[in-house]
Amino acid sequence: MSLGWLTPLEYLYGAATGLKNAAYDRRWARVRRLDWPVISVGNLSVGGAGKTPVVILLAELLRARGVAVSVLSRGYGRRSAAVEVVDPGGTAERFGDEPLLIARRLQKFVHESTDRRSEDGGPEDGARRDSGLEAGRPGWGRASVAVGADRFRAGLLAQSLWPAGVRGVHLLDDGFQHRRLARDLDVVVVHRSDLEPRLLPVGRLREPLRALRRAGVLVLRDGDRDLEAALRARGLDAPIWWVRRSLELAPSKVPAGEVLAGELPARELPPGEQSELPVSEVTPDQVTPDRFVSDQFAPADIAAGEVGPGGRQLTRRVVAFCGIARPAEFFAAVREAGGQVVSTRAFRDHHRYSPPDMSRLFRVAIEARAEAFVTTEKDAVRLGPALLKILTGSGQTGIQVARLNAVFLDEDRVVNELLALPGLETAAAAGSAP
Repeated sequence: MSLGWLTPLEYLYGAATGLKNAAYDRRWARVRRLDWPVISVGNLSVGGAGKTPVVILLAELLRARGVAVSVLSRGYGRRSAAVEVVDPGGTAERFGDEPLLIARRLQKFVHESTDRRSEDGGPEDGARRDSGLEAGRPGWGRASVAVGADRFRAGLLAQSLWPAGVRGVHLLDDGFQHRRLARDLDVVVVHRSDLEPRLLPVGRLREPLRALRRAGVLVLRDGDRDLEAALRARGLDAPIWWVRRSLELAPSKVPAGEVLAGELPARELPPGEQSELPVSEVTPDQVTPDRFVSDQFAPADIAAGEVGPGGRQLTRRVVAFCGIARPAEFFAAVREAGGQVVSTRAFRDHHRYSPPDMSRLFRVAIEARAEAFVTTEKDAVRLGPALLKILTGSGQTGIQVARLNAVFLDEDRVVNELLALPGLETAAAAGSAP
């Protein structure tokens, strides 16, 4: 279908975007600055570039070095208009799916870090303080996520959670176009499709490629090395952080205190007891499915046979479904991971699943004689226990959730460049102080 009739709207959108950027470039538009340094992580296109795993990775790297971290997000699709801190046990309807995913992943990272310090002989009260268990406030080991259309107010709220004098850093999620909040570094995740020239509503670009001249750092996938020359040829000379992504599948068993990809259980097992339920047989009675995080997948980044901590490949007959920006990439990634995909279903990005959706998917699985469903963590966070019960037919069909992890190829360089930002060296020194 031709979109030529939308071309006038593309021109209008481009003109409006250009005027907005000119207002900020010439300092006609007001910009507000928070006390803590701000690192924006954004992209040029509408969804699917892979910002979420980069935000999580940066937060983990900084938190591991003693820096207090706050993630600021708009909370796209949430029903609440309040500026508030994300409760990892909350819902996507209240906080938005991606902020909730980030909060849960960072909570898991903090708990794992605290466990490692305890095993190394750290004091029990220190571990309690680091895990943020005192008075429900973030401790030195905790990273918070705050949501709100007004990211400045969200940042003030996040800063208020910490004792006076604590210096931390804000990670502004999807912040490249949110120029009303001052930032110390613009990190832009580049997708191959960003080199296509069309703006919204004809194409996927929110800004033309030349907007990358504002970027302080570009993030490219290891499999997209050829893009460097194309970007340089367009006069884009920002440093590049290379990232490698891998698909993590659920473990083959559910250890005590873990669910599928390793998050919080819906019911606790007695100490030392381990569930012997294979993942394919986990039902709503055993798990709460909304304990995951996610982002889009690119098959070129996923080595065949790369699996999660259980060492199990996805080799069963599966129905793959998702509601993300680039569903074809996820389906291809599942096949690359060894899944025998017998049917696929794609919903719009941030789709709010309903009982009829689950019933239709269950019928698809039965007709295709599928053994399990597979979906992204971003979708799983939107599946509450009631929806999961319908989807699995009360346990007749299993479900596996895939998580996308990211690592920087030169992590030391990335960390050193971050800690060299004004204000961050102070935050790191304070966090590492005894």
